[in-house]
Parts: sequence; C-alpha cells; structure tokens
Amino acid sequence: MSRRLAAAALALLCAGCSDIGSPSRADIYEWRSAQGGDTLSFHWPQSFLPVRIWAEDQHGLPAYADSSIAAWKPAFLYHEWDAVRVADSSEADVIVRYGSPPAGDDILLERFALDGRAPECQATTLPHVDDAREVHLPMHVYITARFAPDLPATQACLALTLTHEIGHTLGIFAHSSHPEDIMYGDPMVPKPSERDRNTAEVLYHTPANVSPAPRP
Repeated sequence: MSRRLAAAALALLCAGCSDIGSPSRADIYEWRSAQGGDTLSFHWPQSFLPVRIWAEDQHGLPAYADSSIAAWKPAFLYHEWDAVRVADSSEADVIVRYGSPPAGDDILLERFALDGRAPECQATTLPHVDDAREVHLPMHVYITARFAPDLPATQACLALTLTHEIGHTLGIFAHSSHPEDIMYGDPMVPKPSERDRNTAEVLYHTPANVSPAPRP
C-alpha cells in the first residue's frame, strides 16, 4: 500500500471513530416533562448504579421486572444505566407493587404521575420531585390488571406495561407519540423500539436538572 493510500485509510478510520461516545439524535422523542413552568430532566448518576428494583411477589411481577430490566439494558452501549432486582424492599430505589396507589397516602402529593394504560391493565409511576429538584427515594410504581391477572392477554399486558414504567423510572418522563414505541402512552409493543433506545441513550448523554436524593 502506498503512503498516500495508507494516509487516506487512516483518515477514514479516524472519521468513523470520532463520535464513538455520542449517540445519534436523528430519531428520538421528547423525554423531559414540563411541570408548572419547569422542564424536568432526570437520569441516574453512575454512583447509583445499578439501580435497585424490588417487585412485589404478585402475579408474576418479579419475573416481569427482570424482563423489563433486560429489555432496557441494550439501549445503553456504555453501561450508562443498569439495574438489578433486589429481595429486600428496604434496600430498593424503585418499588413495584400490584394494585392502585393507596388513597390518602402522602405519595399522592407527588408533583406529577407518569401513567401507562393498555386495555388489560394500567400502571402509575410516582417520582416525588421536591422544590430542590431531587427525586425522593424510593420511586413507586403501582400496576394493576383490569381483568383476571392469570389470563394470557393480561399477563402480556402486565409485562409490557411494567417495561413502560421502568422506562419512566430510568428518566423518560414523557410519552412518545409513536404507537410503535414502548413509551407510547397506551403501550402496545412488548419491548423498547430503536427510537426508545435512541431516546434513552441521548437522555443519558444530556445534562440532567433533577437528581436522586441520597439513599435512605
């Protein structure tokens, strides 16, 4: 190979590597939440990884939590986010329970609620963001079936809806407008799309203005 050809090949190689750490912004949706004039953007810092998730042992929720974590991990090429399911709820950063949010609980005073609603089930994620822009831990996810929870269609709904809610807990505070995405407001697909993954990756490469409060 001549010296000129070698130089050209090296230049092409360097050009291909120059943006290795920067995700593409070509096909994403808005993940931030506008609340009372604030635009809230959250992601977990490296010091909190892996995020610790506890799921109540009801209607397959622990297995669905495991599959939700596995579904989101491939979005993060450089391990910007990671999570693990824990056996002790007192150690959790995210608590997943079966049922509706309890009436009269202080958690209902959160600044906002993030929902996922499908025909057979529904869920709500409640991140308590205070005036200092800190998320109180643990976050809470409530998920419930509208029909018998042992029906195959209901089980599929619980699985995909929990994946949607885990998307909220990792920092996607808004809904996609695309039905092909797991973060669509009425989720219908079983796992994150390429656009969901792109959005999550860009989110974790964008400065956040909301941070988790210290762990209890």
